[in-house]
Formats: sequence, structure tokens, C-alpha cells
Amino acid sequence: MLTAGRARKYFGHSDPDSIIGRTIYYQDSLMVTVTGIVADWPGNSDYQFSQWISYATIPASFLKEDITLDRWDKLNRSSQVIIKLEKDVKPSQIDTQFIPFAKRHYGPKPGFTAQLKPLSGSHFHPTMGVRAERPVYRSCTR
Repeated sequence: MLTAGRARKYFGHSDPDSIIGRTIYYQDSLMVTVTGIVADWPGNSDYQFSQWISYATIPASFLKEDITLDRWDKLNRSSQVIIKLEKDVKPSQIDTQFIPFAKRHYGPKPGFTAQLKPLSGSHFHPTMGVRAERPVYRSCTR
């Protein structure tokens, strides 16, 4: 998935419909297909991503060396997850599922907590600390 600006950088001023389905190569070895184009992020933001790959791409590529999928206690820039909830789903409904998830995967006292945060409040959210790099949606304490 690409932002409109990134799509222009890669494919010029082509119509978005002609870009979807095209192939991009990263570092000469990761071949991905453009599956969508989203509007550029409006205004100033510390959320400056302009391209995304599918979760399934990570373990099948060189990205598995840099992006840990099986260690939720080791977070970094790659640890950000963005989801869109259905209109009738409340964040608290998802948050309550994190505790059983952690116990199932990390034992009875995992030292793991996570909760959804609204994207609009992620930068200045009190649980995000004061570091320059903060996770957007997932926080974890150990």
C-alpha cells in the first residue's frame, strides 16, 4: 500500500487504477504488489510512513532479520500496528483480549500489556513517554 505522494514518486502522475497491481522491488530482492493507494497524511505529523507491506511478507523475506514477529517484549519502529475498528466495536472490546492472548503465549505471568490508542492521540498520549520514537498503537511493558 502506498500514499498518493509515494505512488507519484514511483510511478509519476499515473492514474491510481493503473498503479494498483504493479510491482515494486525493495533492495533488489523483495518483490511486492501495490494493493492500494491512500491519501497523503494531512498537516504536520510524526506519523510519516508512506508505504506498507503485508504482515505475511515479513517471514518470507529478508525483513525477518529486522522485524521480530515472535517477541512482543522487544518493540521498535517495526512494532507499530494500525487497525480500523468496525463502527460498533469499542477499543475496550479488543483490549480485553490482550490479557488472555499474553497468558496463552507467554505463560501465567507474562509481564506483557497492550492496549489500543487512537491514532490522533498517539504522539502525546501519556503512556507513550517522551522519547522521539513511540509506538503508534501498541504499548508493552515488561
